[in-house]
Amino acid sequence: MTKNKDHLMERDQDILLFLWRWKLVSSAALIFRFFPDCKATSAYSKLLKLRRKKYIKTQNISLREKGAALSLTDKGFKFVKSALPELEKEAYKSDKVNHDFLCSAVHIGAWLDGAPDCGEVFSEQELKTYHKDFYPKWLPHLDSHRPDGHWYFDNSQKPEIISLEVEITPKKVARYTKVKDFYDYFDIISNVIWVAADKPMAKRILKYLTLEGQFENKKHNFVLKNDILKKNWSSPIILGPNSNLTIYEFMQERSKRNGVGKDLVPSDPLLVDTRLYSVNSDDYTSRHSSKIIY
Repeated sequence: MTKNKDHLMERDQDILLFLWRWKLVSSAALIFRFFPDCKATSAYSKLLKLRRKKYIKTQNISLREKGAALSLTDKGFKFVKSALPELEKEAYKSDKVNHDFLCSAVHIGAWLDGAPDCGEVFSEQELKTYHKDFYPKWLPHLDSHRPDGHWYFDNSQKPEIISLEVEITPKKVARYTKVKDFYDYFDIISNVIWVAADKPMAKRILKYLTLEGQFENKKHNFVLKNDILKKNWSSPIILGPNSNLTIYEFMQERSKRNGVGKDLVPSDPLLVDTRLYSVNSDDYTSRHSSKIIY
């Protein structure tokens, strides 16, 4: 990393790298992940310190109600850039704030405190900026379409790649035709989790992916944006081959580790909590609390 003139702690540097990877993250989620032994008020004051030193900034989020998330600044990106592999495209900013915040929340999900031993994630930021030499071995070079990220399960019986697609605004039919061809061609991607703005949009997308029912839907699962904003991975899959499951149950079926995310308080709702906490607020949950207050 660049010279640490502001005497940042190793934890501060980890926070900046996390924000680069995920673009936009709630303060609640950052506190949960990086300050497990701190009171929330103390942890939030440390985030404010990074903001005062202009390594991070707040950005407005308007998905369910007005709120905010944290992201890198130019100074923050400059600081962490030397810790990254050589990038094909130097970037850190979010082009679509609401979309990218939702992507990160769903992609991290119940793995906020760490992925299971058999699981990995590769974010949209990494897909966009990494040279393909630095892609994980399990991910083929997929040039024709860029999903909003991938999960990977290295199960001994059958390794799986699961892709993420977040659609909160409708696209033209030709776009979905291209996406259909992409997922039909790459059998290595066994499932796709779609986040749709509402059920009519989900049905519309599925119609294009199956050519109006001419082909069986074997891999596309749909959840709704408003469910994600309330429950994240506890959201039900409303359309698709796994429509009897929540996202959490779907992921848990593919994990070797029992109780992913259950050894601590459920963390994934914190990722969609867009409140910015004041240092005087006690309305917060720590890892050691038995209840999350919303």
